[in-house]
Amino acid sequence: MEPLRSVHFPWKEVSLENNITWELLGINSYEGTKAGSRCKPSSKIMEVACITKSLALIFFFIFLLKLIDYIAKMTKNYTYDEWVIPQERKNHDRNKTTKPFFIPIDPKPKGPLHSDAFHCAKET
Repeated sequence: MEPLRSVHFPWKEVSLENNITWELLGINSYEGTKAGSRCKPSSKIMEVACITKSLALIFFFIFLLKLIDYIAKMTKNYTYDEWVIPQERKNHDRNKTTKPFFIPIDPKPKGPLHSDAFHCAKET
C-alpha cells in the first residue's frame, strides 16, 4: 500500500536515492550483560543469578519477602470476606442461568451450618 501524500517537514521520504541511516549513541546501545550503557543488570543481581540454582531465590532477591507479606496482608484486608450459599436463578425465558448466584449467610448461625455453604474465596 503506497502513501497518498508525501511526508511533511521535518520528516524525509526514504527511497533508494534518499536512504537515511543512523546509529544509536554509545550511551544508548546495549550489547549484552558484559557491555553497554547504564541500563544493564546490576552486579549484585548478576552475582545472585550466577551462584544460585533456584529461580525462586532470584525472585525473592528482587521481591523481598517483606513485600510479599505486605501484599498478602493487604489482600486479606481488602477482600470481600463472607460465607455464601449458591442459589439457582432463571433468566427471563425461565431457563437456568449459567452464571452462579450466591446469597450471603450469617457466619455464626444458631443451628448447624447449611450443607451447601462455603467461604466466598473458595473456588466453585
